[in-house]
Amino acid sequence: MIALSLYLACFMVFVFFFPNIFIPSTSYVPANPLVTPSHIKPEWYFLANYQTLKLFPSEIIGLTVQAIAMAFLALLPFIDRGEEKHPLKRPLFTFCAVGGILLWIGMTVWGEIS
Repeated sequence: MIALSLYLACFMVFVFFFPNIFIPSTSYVPANPLVTPSHIKPEWYFLANYQTLKLFPSEIIGLTVQAIAMAFLALLPFIDRGEEKHPLKRPLFTFCAVGGILLWIGMTVWGEIS
């Protein structure tokens, strides 16, 4: 109980007498929801999508391209209706899968660099 009381006393000193000690001064600047700072980057798994949106002049075009690409990959098993089930013997499927993965990796690296 003594250790808990000492901890809470120290905690209360920081909370009530030094509330700004761990808060940077930029935290008090009001946010503008219409302007994104240039140094902001998404997490690594969203970098390819973010880079795609930066490539196209309109946000709607970028979102449409991403939706078409996802729909194509989702419908690819129905498009490539060959009898062979082994992926290495299905050239369209293999080419699209490897190309999509390489494109995603390339766009992610490009988004990290830019």
